[in-house]
Amino acid sequence: MTAPPEPGSVTAERVLLPLWRRSRLWVALAGLILLGGLILALTRPSPGLPLDPDLPSKGGGKALAVLLQQHGTTVQRVTALSAITAGSTVLVSSPDSYDTTQLVALIVAGHHVVLPRPSEQLVSGIDQRLSIADVDAAATTLAPDCSDPGAVAAGTVEFPAGAARYGGASGCFGGRVLFAGRLTVLGSAALLRNDHLAATGVAALAMNALSTDSSGRTAGSLSWLMPGQDAGGSGSPSIWSLFPDWTGRGAAWLLLTGVLLAVWRGRRLGPPVTEPLPVIVRAAEIVEGHGRLYARAGATERAGELLRAASIHRLRTILGLAAAASPAAVVAEAAGVLDRATARPGNGWPTEVGRLLVGPYPVDDAGLVGFAAELDRVETELTTALRKDGIRD
Repeated sequence: MTAPPEPGSVTAERVLLPLWRRSRLWVALAGLILLGGLILALTRPSPGLPLDPDLPSKGGGKALAVLLQQHGTTVQRVTALSAITAGSTVLVSSPDSYDTTQLVALIVAGHHVVLPRPSEQLVSGIDQRLSIADVDAAATTLAPDCSDPGAVAAGTVEFPAGAARYGGASGCFGGRVLFAGRLTVLGSAALLRNDHLAATGVAALAMNALSTDSSGRTAGSLSWLMPGQDAGGSGSPSIWSLFPDWTGRGAAWLLLTGVLLAVWRGRRLGPPVTEPLPVIVRAAEIVEGHGRLYARAGATERAGELLRAASIHRLRTILGLAAAASPAAVVAEAAGVLDRATARPGNGWPTEVGRLLVGPYPVDDAGLVGFAAELDRVETELTTALRKDGIRD
């Protein structure tokens, strides 16, 4: 068993433990910030716009564009409605970035328009009969269940979770692919993404949907429309679209108010200032106050350390030892005096005095009370023994 440090000595534990207690909150906050940054870094989308035909990452559409070109379809990436090739099939990569009027104008101009996962508001604005009937909670694999040549040629297709089922016009795969004249609606944008193109039947379905014109004939060119400056829609729907327009500003003001409140209420105090007490406080009240603080903090070991240090200081004075005498020297001298005055069998006094002055500290309040009583008893018996020997008055 390792002996406890001498009273008043400085150890690494005594220095580091209070420092850790003061700084652990900030360490925890720093850890949370680092963890949040790591999560954002791992989950943020790849750079570039989704379904970009020039983007080779998971969310891009370069793989599909290359397949179409290998099978004789010219793919033109455009960012303006005016740049769309006349008579070409138009893939609108972000349908909700355009308003209903702009998309209807493409259909009226004779283009075959393909919309991947448009919102219900957008499709119902184009054709009032169209709506979203349901959304898949999990991935599902389905047969065409229709007579469309492109869907039949694709065969069984694996649709990812979140695919929408549309109603109001002829469709395939339970409404996950919809045909309404010159308009084709895909229930999931993942059907065109690089990372899902290798799933069952997906590549065939995507190529068939994009390489045919409004009459079902093979189209020679595809205008791949990416959102540009002329996009007049509200963008893809988000959680904020469920709230009033002023919700974002209100949340920002609440956040700013919370930060200011935290700065105001959490300001740090300056250094302590010494000033005379306005009243005289009795020593007994100070001791009782310290005792209550130690009891409330559960600092039994610290209280025992102070009791032992005070007792060793008094015993040095009683025995006439130097102020720098070690606790071991105090134990040896006190045990020797007590042995001469009141002999005990075996190694009684050295063991008892050593346990009190250099042994382990009590672990609970009851042990602390007994520890204080034993220290007081040893001091009383030592004073009595010295008086009997005539060494001390």
